[in-house]
Amino acid sequence: MSVRREHALVRRSASVAAAFLAAYENDDGDAEHDGEFALLARLAQVEPVVILDVGANVGHWTAAARRCFPNATIHAFEPAPPTFDRLQRRFAHDGGVHAHPVALGAGTGSARLGYDVAHTEVASLAVLPAGSETFDVAVRAGDDVLDEHAIERVHLLKVDAEGYDLEVLRGFVRAFARGAVDIVQFEVSPWNSVARVWVHDLVDALGEGWTTGRVFPQHVALAPYSPELERFQHRQNHVAVRADRPDLVVAVAGRRGHR
Repeated sequence: MSVRREHALVRRSASVAAAFLAAYENDDGDAEHDGEFALLARLAQVEPVVILDVGANVGHWTAAARRCFPNATIHAFEPAPPTFDRLQRRFAHDGGVHAHPVALGAGTGSARLGYDVAHTEVASLAVLPAGSETFDVAVRAGDDVLDEHAIERVHLLKVDAEGYDLEVLRGFVRAFARGAVDIVQFEVSPWNSVARVWVHDLVDALGEGWTTGRVFPQHVALAPYSPELERFQHRQNHVAVRADRPDLVVAVAGRRGHR
């Protein structure tokens, strides 16, 4: 075999291996295929009524949730001004979606948001992407938002805050303590290693009484915490569900998801 042909074979084998690893790690990055939308479809059987989308971007996940739960009230939070404008226009005529131009965090105040102009789906309070534009944005604690809108229970809390998820969860400490949140979805990604926030930090922020697991295309692998989850080469979504709600556990897990 010639050297050139051997090198081509090695490159092709490496490409196939990389694709296989990405599939195994569920590194699709597309909610339609990575299990996020499949999870929403399964949750239709328990009919969540109040949903919070924290880090809503332009509203792709919110729109999917709206299709699955047409009678739900959805509060979508997006602090990046250019992105919020698109989010607000998208749902301007939908009375069931309330768009909020604020970030959620551990407390109330303001912070500097890094907005990646080249990749507008990326905006973070945890780190400033290289070459990013910055905005000073309002930050609210989740507990204060619930009080302001007289929300007694959140059936589904989705968080995608590019490394800032821990601060978001810390803002719901009172709601978690009184059992006022049923299901939490949060993301981990390479941003977490930059922000030095680990999966066990996010799980600990929820307090006691949760069953947690990683989202896969057709199920959620509910299982006790393992250090193997601390892998940030790829984006991953995780879900926590109230352990005292077996109906929710079954709906979240899907077939073969609960160990």
